[in-house]
Amino acid sequence: MAAFLLKFALAIGASVAMAGCGRPEVTLRVVSLQNTSGSVFVRCELQNRGLVTIDLSMHTLDRTPCYHRLCWEGGAWRRPVWDMEECGIDLAPATLAPGQAMAFSASIAKTSTPTRLAVNYRRDGKGCTVSSTVFTP
Repeated sequence: MAAFLLKFALAIGASVAMAGCGRPEVTLRVVSLQNTSGSVFVRCELQNRGLVTIDLSMHTLDRTPCYHRLCWEGGAWRRPVWDMEECGIDLAPATLAPGQAMAFSASIAKTSTPTRLAVNYRRDGKGCTVSSTVFTP
């Protein structure tokens, strides 16, 4: 009987733990890389898989969200000192509704170090960041 109760308790505990493990609400996916002389164009997709609209800064000319680069340094993903966040005079607030996705291209310097792209956004007034999978430009 004790063994049955222990198995039952473990099954319930595992179910409760798995219920809290959902898919990420916002994802940034690298779709493709295109190498050119000195630069890499990264085709990405930003998707809102959550239940609320997110706010972000967007370039009005090419409909590209502000993004930045992350590199593996000192045992953590960090923004390089030399990398400036994409910015410009054409920035405007934008939203991405639940279920919406947007494709964009990011131009980054060609290096041989593992890299991620990241996009800052706001959800329910709270600042958040989503990062891509690792790629090597």
